[in-house]
Amino acid sequence: MLNLGAAAGYAGLELNGAPVTFTLSKVTARVDGNIGIAANGSFDFSGGGEVTGGIYAGPGATVTISGGSTATDGVFTSYAGINQAVQDAHTAAAYYAGLTPGHTLSSLGAGTLTGNGGLNVFQINGDLALSQYQSLILNGTASDIFVFNITGQVNLSKADIVLCGVSPDAVLFNLIGTGQKVLSTGHSNTQGVFLAENGAIQVDGGVHTSDFIAGDTLIWQSGVNITQATSAAVVAVPEAGTTATLVLTLGGLAALVIRRRRQQRLAVQPSVRLAAVN
Repeated sequence: MLNLGAAAGYAGLELNGAPVTFTLSKVTARVDGNIGIAANGSFDFSGGGEVTGGIYAGPGATVTISGGSTATDGVFTSYAGINQAVQDAHTAAAYYAGLTPGHTLSSLGAGTLTGNGGLNVFQINGDLALSQYQSLILNGTASDIFVFNITGQVNLSKADIVLCGVSPDAVLFNLIGTGQKVLSTGHSNTQGVFLAENGAIQVDGGVHTSDFIAGDTLIWQSGVNITQATSAAVVAVPEAGTTATLVLTLGGLAALVIRRRRQQRLAVQPSVRLAAVN
């Protein structure tokens, strides 16, 4: 599958911090996965939406939750681990951009692409654009990886990206350069990982088995429904007080177990113990 390092732990990841804003809004919005905000960034979560994972904000980042919105796994502020995720996202963007393409196209639109059973690299020297009711279909197997290095924009309008036999965490849309944008409108549906290292991402509605990683503004709205494409878990580092309490608790349990085992040995061997004394 794709190697995104720690960046694979997030359905949505914002890379470059202030003054970038990560917005998730509208009452029916739902994200099954984690959200990461770089140091000094900001996240506005409003409208009664639901995040079933956690919200991980780097040092100096702000998180505003309103309108009945919830995060099942909680909100973790000053989370130092976000720095590794940001670094790994930049590393992945450079690595995949440097792969030798097997196919070079001036643009990419509706159609069907079939994998070769391994790594499929496409250089797109222009836009990936799908209009109303069009689809880009990727056929393959569990061994196929698709990488699209795109120098232009990604523009989806009431359109679909469909995978047949290919895993969503094995498809990368990698926007190369500065100022590129992923725009998904009209409740388009996607599968795969969208990485705009120096660009913006805006998703209006639709159902997405995707990760969205943006260096500029990242906006999800209009009843968007997102399932994290990658499966890496994010584990927040416990605070010092929590760790100390945990250590003391484990130490106490260990001592209790030792005492009980000693008492059990003495209880079942009284004659041996008395004989030794005499």
